[in-house]
Amino acid sequence: MPDCQEIRREELNVVFRTPLAMLASLVNGAFCAGVLWPVLPRPLLLGWMLALALLTAARALLRHAYLARRPNAAAAGRWGAWFTAGALLSGALWGALAAVIPLTDDPLYQSFAVMVMAGMAAGGIAGLAAYLPALYAFLAPLGLPLVPVLLLHGGSAYLATGAMVAVFLAAVGVMARGLNRSLAENIRLRFATARLADDLAGARDVAEAAARAKDDFLAHMSHEIRTPMNGIIGMNRLLLGTRLEAPQRVYAEAVDNSAKALLTIINDILDVAKIEAGRITLESIDFDLDSLVRDVVELLQPRAAEKRIAVVLDIDSAARGRFRSDPTRLRQVLLNLIGNAVKFTPAGEVRVRLSREGESEGGVQMRFEISDTGIGIPAEARARLFQKFSQADGSITRRFGGTGLGLVISRQLVDLLGGEIGVESEEGKGSRFHVVLRLARAASLPAAPPKPAKAEEVAGAVRRARVLVAEDDHTNQMITRALLERAGYAVEIVDNGLDAIAAIERDTFDLLLMDVQMPQVDGLEATRRIRALGDGRGRLPIVAITAHAMIGARQEYLDGGMNDYVSKPFDVDELLTAVGHWTGVAPVRARRAAGAAKSGPPPILNESRLAELARTMPAPAFEGLIRSWMSASAARLDRIDSYIAAGDLGAPQHDAHDLGSSSGNMGASRMETLGRSLERACRAGDVAGARALAVELRAALRPSLDAVAARFLAPVPSAPAP
Repeated sequence: MPDCQEIRREELNVVFRTPLAMLASLVNGAFCAGVLWPVLPRPLLLGWMLALALLTAARALLRHAYLARRPNAAAAGRWGAWFTAGALLSGALWGALAAVIPLTDDPLYQSFAVMVMAGMAAGGIAGLAAYLPALYAFLAPLGLPLVPVLLLHGGSAYLATGAMVAVFLAAVGVMARGLNRSLAENIRLRFATARLADDLAGARDVAEAAARAKDDFLAHMSHEIRTPMNGIIGMNRLLLGTRLEAPQRVYAEAVDNSAKALLTIINDILDVAKIEAGRITLESIDFDLDSLVRDVVELLQPRAAEKRIAVVLDIDSAARGRFRSDPTRLRQVLLNLIGNAVKFTPAGEVRVRLSREGESEGGVQMRFEISDTGIGIPAEARARLFQKFSQADGSITRRFGGTGLGLVISRQLVDLLGGEIGVESEEGKGSRFHVVLRLARAASLPAAPPKPAKAEEVAGAVRRARVLVAEDDHTNQMITRALLERAGYAVEIVDNGLDAIAAIERDTFDLLLMDVQMPQVDGLEATRRIRALGDGRGRLPIVAITAHAMIGARQEYLDGGMNDYVSKPFDVDELLTAVGHWTGVAPVRARRAAGAAKSGPPPILNESRLAELARTMPAPAFEGLIRSWMSASAARLDRIDSYIAAGDLGAPQHDAHDLGSSSGNMGASRMETLGRSLERACRAGDVAGARALAVELRAALRPSLDAVAARFLAPVPSAPAP
């Protein structure tokens, strides 16, 4: 709370900011002199007016000095004493009007003097009540002489008037004291409010500093973790591109899967940070809803097959069609919910249902239900189910893994999409999650995605695109060089931004891949300097390749003059797609996809891969895995055929990737090669090559399925009796 000195200073501020009393004193003095001019000695009246004018000028100078210096609370007492002295002298001058009563016998002039003095006393409340010492100093010499003069004059009228003046002065004093207390209380409240505002501002600053510290920490840790992960994933993918024995491939693929799982955890944490910061951006594009749900279910089928549980998909015919929303975020929600259902279901089934609940001008209301026969959720745990890092009990993480962020992200994404999410569950009997979203109908039929240069258009290129890579990490240099040179690009490596600028000044390149955090000159500063170069060198395409994947990173780099952004650990296809786009030359592996598949077809079946799996898995689980793969492969190829027939090479990339990957794991070598070649052809926009590869895949499908079934699903003859 404010102390007495602070309150006194605020009171002085009020009276010094109010010149009303001084102005009224001077104006009223002039009127009084004019009225009393006929009845009072003129030298006396002129002397009184001169004294009043000089006093008013002195008080005005005092006011000006106070407002100019703005003294602190400790010095306020001295200024208050001077102000009080001025009020005292002013009151004494006005109190001198009491001399009118003995100097004239005219009751009219006597009444005028009494009324003027009473008016000045009442006016003192407005001008001086904020500072009681000054008010009392003004009232005392103003009223005290008048009362005895009236009482001593004689006569009942004068006695009554004197008594009334005394009562009036007392009332003025009481009223002024009440006003002063109210003002003091208001001052205290204002101080309290100001201090509360300061405290709130301080708390806000602390919270903002903590948020910035959290963002900085996440950004730093993201960068520090992603940089070595880029080396692990990149080197392992280079290893997977070589000839490996079956056990070696199994081990290398296990490393790849583990690295992807770790990257998923990192991305989950970053997603939470983005959502909490309110900086996540939603798309609004057209997509096939039933295809999206089928893709998610199919993606999780192998995991379910390993546990020998069924995933049943039920899509209402009324829910099919194309809609407008953010398919990437919706896919993320469904992957979390269906993936959890598979993870927490030891036996039985997972059922996914999509239905339409209604339609209005705002769109179509869709309901997604994911039910399972798993472990269920205790009633006391449901309240914290959507809280960060929260699972049903502490043993869940040890038994099933995970960060506890999946449902948090799902709930927040559903909120952003304008829907709702809920759960019903019974411990030991399973759970049923539901998501209700209102989706707008698609505005039009899907347009074919923009296609990069076709194989025919670039196969005869007379030069290799030159790519300059600015990267300070030696492992990342090796990975990037190997990937780009394998894809047909000429590569030059520099260690920092300064060397990158020097290389561009002495030579010509088609693209600069720029790490952001480098010694000497970082990526952003190097980009600014390159953009300032002349002779067209300043327009060189620059793509950021960095482990910094925090909120706003992409926009920061684009605002800094870069053209694109690829985060580490980068996906090989994403990197090569970006390089192909900005150089205008598609990667060699995409250009030669069709020809490579025809140059010497691999065998239908590589038995060693499945034989290795058969030795490591229980027979029932192994058989279920094979049957799931056979069913999924046929469905994937059906979708690929329909997309390619429509000239759409964007949609089948995911199916071609999964078909090649899963076929390789199952030992179907020819389907693996054709699937991976088809994926590359789709990414390169090679329509003719993609169609040819799809035909070859269709031709290879049945022989491959039959070969696997004949070798590993044939009944084993019983041993002869001894």
